[in-house]
Amino acid sequence: MSIIDLILNIAAVLLWIHWIPYTPPQTISLSSVSIISTLKRAEPAHTRWYYLGSLVVLLIFRGFIYWQVGEKWNWNPSIDLTAIQLIFRSDRAVAIFVFSVISFLGSLGIFYFYLLFFSIVNQSLPENDPQQRWIRFYLGWVARLPAVLKLILPGFLIAIIWLVVHPILVRGDWVPHSKSTGELLEQSLLIGATVYLLWKYLIVGLLLLHVVNSYVYFGNLPVMHYVKVTAQRLLWPLDKLPLKLGRIDLGPFVWIALIVLLTMYASKHAPGLFQKFQ
Repeated sequence: MSIIDLILNIAAVLLWIHWIPYTPPQTISLSSVSIISTLKRAEPAHTRWYYLGSLVVLLIFRGFIYWQVGEKWNWNPSIDLTAIQLIFRSDRAVAIFVFSVISFLGSLGIFYFYLLFFSIVNQSLPENDPQQRWIRFYLGWVARLPAVLKLILPGFLIAIIWLVVHPILVRGDWVPHSKSTGELLEQSLLIGATVYLLWKYLIVGLLLLHVVNSYVYFGNLPVMHYVKVTAQRLLWPLDKLPLKLGRIDLGPFVWIALIVLLTMYASKHAPGLFQKFQ
């Protein structure tokens, strides 16, 4: 069921993207092979609203299905926040429908969180870069913020959201009640800090794709050039270290090892810290 939920979340995010379609400038050839070329031109407003309607129907329908089959299959869906897991009882209709919405919002948040990563790392890329232009379109005014503010923004927003929804989560018996306002603030800061661990999948995937692209020719694909540029910017802090053995660059593997170790350590100790703040 978790795999099905993931697939449905991807479909829901795609419906969201189609509801807010990107129209490439006329100066860009739509026939060129790039991320932009796979997108359709903006559709009429009345047609685009079908995507939003389909999204709402999807969230409601899957919530109903989860409610019907969850208890029979002994499946209680959960949302992993690293520091704590929110578990939703499948025998409670309201809880399951809430999960359907939160699960989608979490996936949509990850989508924008990943876009923000590219916006930070490749902030200095020119305006005519097609991939970066697409990212700037979906980020809107956030893409124009200084890199430092963009880096702080996700953790700050998640901390604020936790403060707002915490009373609701307590009432729904999803999280324990905090003993004091100070402990609640500490919880929110911890939840906000752990959101950055989500970048590990993106960074590791980019570096591995960069390694493969270094030895396998994929043709003159703009998206692969974008991956190369992004990976080179990530590897910049290691440039002065002797990490090359002949034609083999160990830099990506060193970064991957550091990221895996760091995220494993954080994931292991975050739940314990959260319990201290209760």
